Amino acid sequence: MSEPVIRPIEDHPAVNVIGESVRVLHDGDYAIFQQSGPAGVGPPPHAHAWDEAYLVTEGTIEVLLHGQWRACPVGTFVHVPGGTLHAYRGVTPVSTFFSITTRGNAARMFVEMDREVTGHPPDLAAALGVATRAGLAIAPEVLAGLAGPR
Repeated sequence: MSEPVIRPIEDHPAVNVIGESVRVLHDGDYAIFQQSGPAGVGPPPHAHAWDEAYLVTEGTIEVLLHGQWRACPVGTFVHVPGGTLHAYRGVTPVSTFFSITTRGNAARMFVEMDREVTGHPPDLAAALGVATRAGLAIAPEVLAGLAGPR
């Protein structure tokens, strides 16, 4: 059984996930994160087994669902069922949202991304390795683009 927690968000250390600041607020039967980043930052189209939800609290993000990007300004709630191909990216100079996931490997993945994916530009092979170990399936067209021209 877990213990109750009351703690300022700033007391949770932020990790850098390829240009996005992520604070792991809780990791247990469900996980809660505060995610913040500049315009254009976000993961490639991917799917994973766990459900995910977002609540935008600053700026605007775009979320890719069913092949369409949808603008999600402050106050927008998004639910992404497990197994759904999706992505998100910041639109405004700064965007912040809370994400909630069901059981999965998101918290571990964020910490490993911060530790293992370094440099500028980031090492995409290392990022792909971390994502794959966490159970993410990256969209095939993204993987083809990473392989370069044939």
